[in-house]
Amino acid sequence: MPDISSVLFDADGVVQSVPDDWLQQWEDFMVAPGDTKQFVSDIFAAEAPHAIGEPEFTASIEKVLRKWNLLTKIDAVLEMWKKIILDEEIFALIQKIRNAGTFVGLATNQHHYRLEYMQNSLKYSDYFDELYVSCEIGYKKPSSEYFSYIINRLDCDSSKILFVDDSEENVIGAQNLGINAARYHMKEGVGRLSDLLASYGIKCS
Repeated sequence: MPDISSVLFDADGVVQSVPDDWLQQWEDFMVAPGDTKQFVSDIFAAEAPHAIGEPEFTASIEKVLRKWNLLTKIDAVLEMWKKIILDEEIFALIQKIRNAGTFVGLATNQHHYRLEYMQNSLKYSDYFDELYVSCEIGYKKPSSEYFSYIINRLDCDSSKILFVDDSEENVIGAQNLGINAARYHMKEGVGRLSDLLASYGIKCS
C-alpha cells in the first residue's frame, strides 16, 4: 500500500456539481430562432482559453453575446458559472481527512471569474489546504506541466500523492507523472469515495 501524504480532489463531478438542467438553461437563452447548439458551443469555446489564465473573461463572453444579439443578457449569462452545488457529505469527509492529518488539495481547471466565486462565496480555501487551479498555474489538466507544478509545490515524491478525478484522461495524465490516481464520480456516493480512500490507507476519522 502506498504511503500517501497528500490527497488531491477535482472539483466538478467530484465535490461539486451543477443543476441537472444546466445545459438546457444555456439553450433557453436563445428565445429567438437560432442554432442553440452552436450558441452553446461558441460560449464554451470563448471560455476555454481563460482556463489557463487568459484575461478579460467577461469581454470574451460579451463578444459571443453580441454575435447572437443577446448582449442584454450578460448578467444572467455570467450567473451561469455561479450555479454550483456542493456535496455536503463529501465535504464532511474531506474535513475528516484533514483532521486526521492528511494534506488535502483541490486540483481543478477553472477560469478566474468562477474561481473568485468559489473562493469568496463558497469559501473553498476554508476546506482545502491549497487550491491548484489551472488559471493561476497557466496549464490545465491533463498536461504534464500542470501535475509537475503540483508535485513541485508539495515538494514530495509523486508516489506519496493520491489524485481523485472523474475524467479518465486526467487520471492517466497524473499517473504518467507517477501520481497515484483513481477515477471517481460523485454520483457513485460518498461511501464509494470513502472505500476508495481507505484502499490507499487514508484515514477518514
